[in-house]
Amino acid sequence: MTCHYLRVNIVIRSHLHACALQVVQLIKTEVPAHLRGTLWRCLLQTRSLKEHSTFNYRANVVAVREQLVDLGVSEYSSLNSVQQLHEHDDGATAVAPHGGTARRPHAGHLCIRVLRQIMLDVDRTFPDHVLFGGTTDHAREGRAALFRVLALYARFNPTVGYCQGMGYIAAMFLMQTDDEEEAFWSCVALFESHKYLLGFYSESLTRIKDHALVFDKLLQQKQPLLRQHLVRRPSVRRVIFTQSYDAVNEL
Repeated sequence: MTCHYLRVNIVIRSHLHACALQVVQLIKTEVPAHLRGTLWRCLLQTRSLKEHSTFNYRANVVAVREQLVDLGVSEYSSLNSVQQLHEHDDGATAVAPHGGTARRPHAGHLCIRVLRQIMLDVDRTFPDHVLFGGTTDHAREGRAALFRVLALYARFNPTVGYCQGMGYIAAMFLMQTDDEEEAFWSCVALFESHKYLLGFYSESLTRIKDHALVFDKLLQQKQPLLRQHLVRRPSVRRVIFTQSYDAVNEL
């Protein structure tokens, strides 16, 4: 087992393009838990992404916390905060692109409806996992970290903001990397890249629709009787991929 861990570590830290087949083989035999964060960091190239971005994570955490203080809520008590945010009604749409630079971290505030939706969804995300469920300090910090990652992505890309479903991906990165800022940059790498999930969380859902059409073609080739069954139930066909969907900032 120790030999396998050593091989995984060597491959991860070497140039991934040069040994892609080895990486695939090692993933199939399971990547040790303590090396999964390293693997994600290498695969998504988050270090380079962070170095070339003007977005300062810590400065923007401060900005979000200052907004929460102004609203009288906290990332550590999401259920109470949701109730309090219902009392607020603002016309804000989004924050300035990328939340300003490090010198101006307070350039904009998140829409209250976005904050409220994130807080609602944080408590619904992996509620049985030790990192997010329960009343322990560890779980409270895990939920707060998940809130911060999602809120800061909404500042990073106000055009997309926050969409339901992002929380499960962010939570998975928090589990695997054990590093809040690393989880944030991993989300950015996935959500902002055409190679991965760019377009899946857009209001038009263009990429999801494209994938649904591809799936439909495959279903026609591989399982024609099942496709025929679904054709007779059109309301079921699209719901396989997504139900009626609205971006949070249109609620």
